[in-house]
Amino acid sequence: MNPSSYRVQKEIGNPYQLHRTIMRAFPDDLKPEERVLFRLYSDKRTALPVLMVQSHADPRWDFIHERGDYTLKDPQVKEFCYPPFSIGNSYWFRLFANPTKRTNNKRVGIYNEESQFKWLKRKGNLCGFNVIHAVITRKQEIKARTEKGAPTMTFQAVQFEGVLQVNDPDKFTKALKKGIGSAKAFGCGFLTIAKL
Repeated sequence: MNPSSYRVQKEIGNPYQLHRTIMRAFPDDLKPEERVLFRLYSDKRTALPVLMVQSHADPRWDFIHERGDYTLKDPQVKEFCYPPFSIGNSYWFRLFANPTKRTNNKRVGIYNEESQFKWLKRKGNLCGFNVIHAVITRKQEIKARTEKGAPTMTFQAVQFEGVLQVNDPDKFTKALKKGIGSAKAFGCGFLTIAKL
């Protein structure tokens, strides 16, 4: 992303607005299962902000250049085919997530690190994988407003990295496609994997 763009600076500070910009690249009538996930992070070499988006539908980024502010520098699109996962497959993983629990019918954040790891293990069991090893590599308080004048929402997000093992290929594939946990419109829930 272009760090000198005023829009980029504004949207980095309010991920929901970034989400709205991303969604302009997709049709309005997306089906609920066609979840658009994204992750914003800093490139380790250049420290520039990088935006990674995963979607079922093909994005159309033309509107960004038409707008004239070049928020994204030459967006690259790559087709990805999920491999045929098998029970016992192991992968390195990264997940930027918003660990929460339900208390009195209300979703509340989990701030204790030990409880955050328990949340990850529980989500793994529901999503077709076992957590073999995990560490928290980043913590971030996300503040966002859905519209001007609306109250500010605050989320505690953490980035887990480690090794997982597939125990249910179908559930695991669904988790990769749909994301894990809440606050997906704020950049959370996008699970990425790589071969060990």
